[in-house]
Amino acid sequence: MRPLNIFLLLSMVLCCFLDTVQVKKEPREANCDFASGCNYDPVCGTDEITYANECLLCIVNKGRNFDALIRKSGKC
Repeated sequence: MRPLNIFLLLSMVLCCFLDTVQVKKEPREANCDFASGCNYDPVCGTDEITYANECLLCIVNKGRNFDALIRKSGKC
């Protein structure tokens, strides 16, 4: 193969690899933009409670002295 072909092939492989490896920052703050909808999409809070969605976590946080963050997506 010519050097340009090898370079292009390696570039494509690198792009595919970088696309699949994504770092998720968690724990993270809940998205309190209620306009995006509040569908059932459970999240696990840093308080070890499973919330039905980020909207519910935001509502609960408003009545607290501290904010629980999202530890992970899905149930605890």
